[in-house]
Amino acid sequence: MISALFIFSFLGLVISSVSLSDKGNEGNTTFLLKVGDIKRLHVSTDIQYEFIVDVNEITEWSGMIFQVHSQYHMITLSESHDLEYGNYTVGTNIGLWQEFTTRNISTVYYVTVSCEYCNNTEIAILVAVVTVDTNAPIPGGCTLTSSIETDPNIRLNFTTYTTTVRFEDGNLGYDPLKGEFPLSCTHRESHDSPPSYKLIEYVVYHRLLNIRDYNTDDLFDAIEDVLTEKSIKKQQDLARVKMDAGGYKKLVVDSYAGDGVVYNVLASNDGRATAYVPAVTYACEFESDGTCKGVLPVVDIVISPLISLIGLFLCLTAHRLWHIEVYIFSVVIFVIVFYLITSNFIASTHTVRITVAVIIGLWFGLMLFLFWFFTGWYLPFVLLFTSSSGLLVTATMLYIISFIPVDSLSFFKISYVYGLLIVCVTVVLLIPAVLFPRAMNIFTSSFVGSYLVIFGIGTFVLTSLTQILMRVIKNATVSGYMKTDANYPFQINDIILVILWFLVMVTGIIIQVLLVRKREPFPKTTLYSQCRKKLNKRRQYGSNDERRKLLDNYCGSPTGSMTSNEVIN
Repeated sequence: MISALFIFSFLGLVISSVSLSDKGNEGNTTFLLKVGDIKRLHVSTDIQYEFIVDVNEITEWSGMIFQVHSQYHMITLSESHDLEYGNYTVGTNIGLWQEFTTRNISTVYYVTVSCEYCNNTEIAILVAVVTVDTNAPIPGGCTLTSSIETDPNIRLNFTTYTTTVRFEDGNLGYDPLKGEFPLSCTHRESHDSPPSYKLIEYVVYHRLLNIRDYNTDDLFDAIEDVLTEKSIKKQQDLARVKMDAGGYKKLVVDSYAGDGVVYNVLASNDGRATAYVPAVTYACEFESDGTCKGVLPVVDIVISPLISLIGLFLCLTAHRLWHIEVYIFSVVIFVIVFYLITSNFIASTHTVRITVAVIIGLWFGLMLFLFWFFTGWYLPFVLLFTSSSGLLVTATMLYIISFIPVDSLSFFKISYVYGLLIVCVTVVLLIPAVLFPRAMNIFTSSFVGSYLVIFGIGTFVLTSLTQILMRVIKNATVSGYMKTDANYPFQINDIILVILWFLVMVTGIIIQVLLVRKREPFPKTTLYSQCRKKLNKRRQYGSNDERRKLLDNYCGSPTGSMTSNEVIN
């Protein structure tokens, strides 16, 4: 009985020492892992944890990368208790490379999570042991700027508009079990061949999380999807950018403020590939409650449904109510124009710029409406509205081009090429606008209006379709933004909204054609003249009423001149 109790006590001690509970670690600071393990843990802050990785019978691997991930809490990962230059790294998504020099190896890693405002609460982390195949590229094997000799980590820096992805060059693979050593990064097979680090190809992948989704389980699921070469190639909805083999490894892409994006890099050579350590950014500063700071301003919440309603009006009834279209379409155009102006010349918040642009846009829209009110000229307005559709058509073309798998789209990042493309598309659309003004006005209002419907929805739904217009605005307001890579994942939400965009546009065209098919294309007289005629008729009718006999009024004579015989009959 005593021996049985001793055995059960010993087993309980062993199990507790290696338990990897998702709900907490109950004071355990030492964990045992093996190759291929992916564990989700909850750890306390400012406590150093030991992770022992035992690898036995190594045959097909050159090394491993021990990785630790958190949502936004800083992690310190080291190879010893004491931090020394070259043996540790710090970040939210980090890893260390370990070469396999013998067939049996045991490595200890030390992990500490820090948090300034957590009040000793437990932090969720993801721990993974990822192997690197023999002769596969070594991520970060040719580091130039890192303190670590081999740095497989991706560094992210973000602003409100852009995210910069940086990583170190990889090195060609080798087999350390056969006594091979990593090649020099400048090694050349021959005098004319490039150095070894330029023989590796890189593809940057990224995946978007759900809009304003701060759930750590969803984040860790996304990280696991891009953790290894095999998991990356299983995913069909990842956006990707191929980079040149040589040169500084830097990629500038769009920021999605408040929305999580997971990045990883796949380095490949001679049919073998290795993944770097995935990195995550929400392009925002986190609050103490675990949410992003100011990712959705109140002004956007208010104005987005209004944009969709305006778009719905333009799409369905704009040409039938031409006088209202003149004012509303003019306001939309001038609000965008003055938002661009205020963004370039007024150093203020997004809310202030939107407010100023709306006030000035309403005023200039009223001025244009008064111009049409007194002149009745419709062609200048048709041309103005068609020009806006030319801009949107160009932006849509560039959006579609971003999904074409070509090595480089740098041609469209040249400012004068970009501007010339907009001008050419606009001029092409202006020609039919002069020849068929009513048809082009119906198309323009339906096309632009249906997109505004989608744009308003995009504030609350994860979609890349909003970037069609936003890239135009950012190109005009953010310095250097045109050099960013326009590469977006095309997900199920995008497919649904593209179908909705097409259906709303076609429905709008059909409804407007039916509403105006028996009417004049445009008013023949000015609205000012029409109002004067109506006012004169009312005045004339009022003066006739004063002269009309009471008996005539009682009988309801339409002319006020009924004869006595008519009254008698």
